[in-house]
Amino acid sequence: MERARTGGQFSADRSTSVNPREAPFAGDLPLTAVAAACARTTQEVLYIMRRVYYSSGSMLTGDSIAHAVMEYAEALAKNGRADIVEIPVVFASGRSGTATLLIGPSSQLASVTEESDIREPSDDTLVDELRQRAMRLGSPRPGEQQQYADFLSVHEDYE
Repeated sequence: MERARTGGQFSADRSTSVNPREAPFAGDLPLTAVAAACARTTQEVLYIMRRVYYSSGSMLTGDSIAHAVMEYAEALAKNGRADIVEIPVVFASGRSGTATLLIGPSSQLASVTEESDIREPSDDTLVDELRQRAMRLGSPRPGEQQQYADFLSVHEDYE
């Protein structure tokens, strides 16, 4: 891992991995990581969104929307049900659109944070609706609880 420092300025290297034991303070961080952080803070405003991975693709949406979708998907799975939801998304071009998701017991969703210079989509009405739907589902009925437990025993790494 190459590090260089000249006159208080960092020059770039090609490494971006950091071992915390090797880099206890900013002077020891890989130069590209420091340079990238400095460039972002001075040049652009970043929004923290979430990339939702679904089936064989992914979509970028607002943080609260992604969390509400995940909570609703969990409630549906625990109750052995499925539903279709439409969420606002942002494309790489910066244009907005809509994604339609079929979520239920066999859905495999994941979401990760992602920085973007594109404004985060938000829809408080949708977030509230998804959370209300999840709450209405409540705890699974006794037979459905066993079905969910059987599902988890087959997919041990699910939770």
